[in-house]
Amino acid sequence: MISAEEWYKTFVEEFVKAAMNPELDIGVHYRNYKMLGEETPTEWTYHMGVFLARMSHKLNCCQEHTILDFLWYENGGGEDPVAAIEHENEYAGICSEEIPKLLVSKAPLRIMITYTDGTTTEAIRKEAGDCIRSRTLRNQKPFEFLLIIGGYLDKPNEWVGYLWDMKWKEWISIE
Repeated sequence: MISAEEWYKTFVEEFVKAAMNPELDIGVHYRNYKMLGEETPTEWTYHMGVFLARMSHKLNCCQEHTILDFLWYENGGGEDPVAAIEHENEYAGICSEEIPKLLVSKAPLRIMITYTDGTTTEAIRKEAGDCIRSRTLRNQKPFEFLLIIGGYLDKPNEWVGYLWDMKWKEWISIE
């Protein structure tokens, strides 16, 4: 199983490569965005889904689209997912829908990907942390929760990652 830190570092590395490659979905998207200056949230979500599917294969997993945006399973291994991923273009809805879905998942790695959209990363971390604190059960199996915040369209390669510290109930920055 992959750790949250390793997953985040792979995500950033692969995203930067994909964004710079005009032959891959993410690269094509950014080229079009620079020329046209607009996109739809559905279009971006589609491209991220394709990107994450490619990344899952790189990490010896396969991706399934379910009630959660994505579940990852190890290739050839078991019925339980190794990662649960929610991707939300608008961070405002993550505490009412996305984070609660991740918290009830059985996956040992739970990942929330969202974007600043003009909001500070501190405000997003605080809201997400409050949500996790209020919904995490004491007898719940240990898991890693990874929050990834992107710089949105004008800053496609600016990602920050945070790991939720289950003991201290706070975010730890991943470098």
